[in-house]
Amino acid sequence: MCGVVSCFVRTIVAKRSSKQFTHKVFITADPAVRAARRARQDVELGKDGVDVERTESALRERDAKDSSRQASPLAQADDAVVLDTTDLTLEQVIERMAAMIADLDSP
Repeated sequence: MCGVVSCFVRTIVAKRSSKQFTHKVFITADPAVRAARRARQDVELGKDGVDVERTESALRERDAKDSSRQASPLAQADDAVVLDTTDLTLEQVIERMAAMIADLDSP
């Protein structure tokens, strides 16, 4: 099994790949939650001046740019399953993804 997880892997990668992507999961979360997670990571890394509101604003701005650009916009593939991680821990995300893949593999 091979997995690719990145905010930079777009639907275009799957279309141009010589390999068949059998399972596609579009992972999303509320921007405020994403900003809080990022702030928590920054604090753990010892960064100073962590500002959750500024981080959220930057995330929303980046999402808007990524979703509206001409070349390879951030978009959910038509055949992707959406996983909203807003209220999930990392462990729960992994469990849900494993369950989703198992469900897709079952006849």
